[in-house]
Amino acid sequence: MFRLSIRLKQILGVTALVGAVVVALSVANLARIARLSLEESRARGDLLTNAVFHRAREVVTSRETAYAELAADAGVRSILQASIYSEDVTYAAIVDADGVAVAHSDPGLVGQVVPPGGSLSELLESNGLAQLREIWNTRGRTLEWRAPLLLGDDTLGEIRIGISTLLVRRSVAETVTPALASALGLLLVSVLVAIFLSEAVLRPIHVIQSSLSRLGRGELGVTLDLQEAEVQDLRGIFDAVSAQLRALPAGGEARREIA
Repeated sequence: MFRLSIRLKQILGVTALVGAVVVALSVANLARIARLSLEESRARGDLLTNAVFHRAREVVTSRETAYAELAADAGVRSILQASIYSEDVTYAAIVDADGVAVAHSDPGLVGQVVPPGGSLSELLESNGLAQLREIWNTRGRTLEWRAPLLLGDDTLGEIRIGISTLLVRRSVAETVTPALASALGLLLVSVLVAIFLSEAVLRPIHVIQSSLSRLGRGELGVTLDLQEAEVQDLRGIFDAVSAQLRALPAGGEARREIA
């Protein structure tokens, strides 16, 4: 079985410890940035829904004519079409109670049912890991920021702003790339520091091991080449043993005197 040396164990231990800390901090930082990106998307969605709502309130005169007035108003169409130039936004629409588009950033979808996407509000209420899983979903999907379209106390329909998780992911990746580069640099530095410390800390052990091997081969007069204050006592004991071995007769056994 392959056995790791003490030096290698020390290097691996320090690297693993630093690596675990770096990974934990990186994940926490990534989750924080992901939440901030989602909050920014929510803010953009809220801004757009407010703009559409205020324009609709100026245009609509009655419930009976509301949908026709919204569909015909150039200001509403302009706000919806301009929304797609906002970061992360893929579409904006006004739908009736049945989900049919009354006005849409894509004019070709007006009059068609707009399938509801996932809820951005629900994702914002989840924990950081759930948000990361959603953003880094391989296929990606469209989330929606929704607001009711009201006329007095009556609900005419809903304003929907589509947010792409793929675009959110791109924004997060652009933000965290420098941080990840720094984390990898820190990990590399930790490996170099571990190698340096292993040389400094484990040198006395290597010197002792080498000297004992030489004594085992019969070399007399071996001394420890150590200067560290904390091993001076060990050095003195080793030198004393080496001196006693040198004092033995050539046969290798001490004489016994019978009193």
